[in-house]
Amino acid sequence: MDGLPLPLPNPVVYLNYLEPNIAFEYEVTRNIYIATLGVVIWDILSCVQQDWKLLSVSKPQPVFFAYHLSRWCALVFNVISVLGHTGPISNCRSMAISMTVFCVVSVMSSDFLFLTRVCAVYYDNKLVCFVFILLWICNAGALCLLFTGIHFMEIAHTEKCITTKGEKYVAVSFLVPLFFDTMVYIAIMIKLLPSRKQNEKKVTRRSIFRVESLPRLSHAIMRGGQQYYLIKVCCSVIMTILWLIPSIPSTFQVASSVPVIGLTSSMACRVYRKLKLEMLDKDEELRAREVTADAVFTTCVQASLTEVLSAKDAEAATRGYFESGRRSLQIIGSD
Repeated sequence: MDGLPLPLPNPVVYLNYLEPNIAFEYEVTRNIYIATLGVVIWDILSCVQQDWKLLSVSKPQPVFFAYHLSRWCALVFNVISVLGHTGPISNCRSMAISMTVFCVVSVMSSDFLFLTRVCAVYYDNKLVCFVFILLWICNAGALCLLFTGIHFMEIAHTEKCITTKGEKYVAVSFLVPLFFDTMVYIAIMIKLLPSRKQNEKKVTRRSIFRVESLPRLSHAIMRGGQQYYLIKVCCSVIMTILWLIPSIPSTFQVASSVPVIGLTSSMACRVYRKLKLEMLDKDEELRAREVTADAVFTTCVQASLTEVLSAKDAEAATRGYFESGRRSLQIIGSD
């Protein structure tokens, strides 16, 4: 009797099938997924008014669809991640493929926002645009390594999924996008720094990171790019270190990608949204100035015409008075 395994007190609870340390990792991962999902939902809801403004004025262009794909694919990616640890999932392999698809689409859409930015800056140089489009395609190829580099399995018919293994070559999926973002940042910086104000004749290390001397539009482009690049570098370095250290469990390695996808997507969309709204506000300000100038011009013209007409009326009245007096004198003289 001592050699027989004891029956589980509650076989429905999936944690009974896991070792204590693995169960702890699983619970921490689930909490990370749920917290990230809450942050992503809050970020979307807090920008509903701005998104509606963009939707009402934006044309159906690729960058417009990339903006919304980045946000909504990041949301769906987080939802599937949470369901894999909380809800019933009958096929963990299908869940893993779905997560990877939405992850890749979200990252590629975020990078496409900056691809269009560098192509807009170098609109007169087709070679630079072609090189960055090629880098963007290589970025997509590196992200496809996620399809074969992460493995999931079901926990003893409990319809809950757990990460079993993460291949080391998945780190390439983090390094190639980092290289792409670095090249984009350097290319935009090289193009915009010569447009700094005349009081800074020399390019120094300080002027590279301080963009106050740039014109308004160049300042907005550089400042948003610096913020996004700083966050992307920190996230990519942390994820690469986690994937290359053998002692870190694969559960934590995969879990680190979920908040990173949500953060980078939110930051990329924030940079695009802020620049787009600033350009719209500037256009509205210019239109308001034109309307004000037209109104002032019309008022001045009307006032000038009124003064001219009043002067002519006064002159005509005076002329008529003198003519009537002259006629009266002529009549008196004839009598």
